[in-house]
Amino acid sequence: MSVPVYERIIDLLEVEGIDTLFGIPDPGFFHMAMTAEKRGWNVVAPHHEQAGGFMADAWSRMTGKPGVWRKQVGPDAPQTEAFWGKGVRFDKVAEGFECYGEFVEREEDIGPAIERALASGRPGVIQVPVDHDANAMDAPNYEEFKSWYTDFKAGYGAEAEDAY
Repeated sequence: MSVPVYERIIDLLEVEGIDTLFGIPDPGFFHMAMTAEKRGWNVVAPHHEQAGGFMADAWSRMTGKPGVWRKQVGPDAPQTEAFWGKGVRFDKVAEGFECYGEFVEREEDIGPAIERALASGRPGVIQVPVDHDANAMDAPNYEEFKSWYTDFKAGYGAEAEDAY
């Protein structure tokens, strides 16, 4: 049985000493976030995608470790299409800002892409297109997700005082 891509990515990042993950908890992110959290990672769920990007950047600057941010791109991310249009290549956008950028379509290329990004010594984007429907089909049900999201860190969730 093969290892799911999200788990393989976590394995590869752990080898590099990374243990913190930023991202919006949506169906395309459930499995990766839950697996990381079960392994003892810090999983930070910002209230907006841009905030997640800024948080990962700040984390990197404060700790010296790469800040890992999982960005939702696709039909469930209306902001992406509104601001960028369909089919945007974020790896090319990153290169335009003197960052490392790489587009990966094959599972076996993800590990080497992570290694190249880290070796570059620059902020980087590795864009990995995924089938959002396939990710959502076996995602935890809403009640399970809701309790995970509101309970996994004190002060997070819709009922927290600092929610907005």
